[in-house]
This record gives sequence, C-alpha cells and structure tokens, in this order.
Amino acid sequence: MTAALEYHRLLATAAPAELASERAALNNAPRTPLVLVRQAILLSHPERPTNLPRASALLGAVAMQRTPDAIALHPLVRLLSDQLAERQRLEATAERLTLQLERAGQQLKDSQRAGEQLREKLDALTEIERTLPTRPGATSAPEPPTSPRKPPR
Repeated sequence: MTAALEYHRLLATAAPAELASERAALNNAPRTPLVLVRQAILLSHPERPTNLPRASALLGAVAMQRTPDAIALHPLVRLLSDQLAERQRLEATAERLTLQLERAGQQLKDSQRAGEQLREKLDALTEIERTLPTRPGATSAPEPPTSPRKPPR
C-alpha cells in the first residue's frame, strides 16, 4: 500500500510527458493488483484527461481479487473508489448545473430581446399618439366619472 501512496505523490509533481511515458509503461506491465491500482491513479490524475469509469473498474477488479497482494491494497482501493465515486457525482452535478446556467442565460437573452421589442413598439405608439391631430374643443383628457356620494347619516 505504501508503494501506491508514494506513486500517487510522485504523479502529483509529474510533467505531462512523464505522465504519458508512465501510462505506456503501465500498459506494458503485468496486470498485478499494484499495477491496476497505479493505472487507476493515473487515469484519475487531474492533470490529464480523466477516465473515471475505467479507473473505478480497475479498482473494482482489485477489490474482487483475494490474493495477499490484493488484500493488502483493499483499504486503499476502497478509499480511492469512494473518492472516484464522489468525483463522478460532482462532475455530473457540475455538468447539470452548467446546462441549467446555459439555459437560463438563453432565457435571459430572449427576455431582453422581447423587452427591447416591447419598448420599440411602445415608442412607436407614443410617436403615433404624438403626431395625431388634437380634436377641436378637447384641451385635456376627460375626467373619469366619480361615484355618487351617499349623504352622511
């Protein structure tokens, strides 16, 4: 387990070229439990395109093994599996929220466009009203009718 933790620390400071060469080396290595865990760690590395479902599948394969090497890695495999599941959940949530934000942005643009069109129509109506000739004898708008008052009792 210590080797896998050290490998994780090593990858944190690795350059992209080193990550690529490490991936090639792991693809050619025998598929031992430690190699599978290392591949999962590499696949979930944030500095490169991640493949979290594949990393989870590799960890699941190690979790199913009952060899002494695999059993020694089971606590780390459970921890990494939990972290990957949480990352997948968070990525799905972020994607869903991004889509909602894009839709809300589009709705805002549509509403602004509709508001501008209404403003233009109102301005056009105001201009038409301003250019209409006034009726003779009408100097102001008629007052609204008042309701009859009841005499006080």
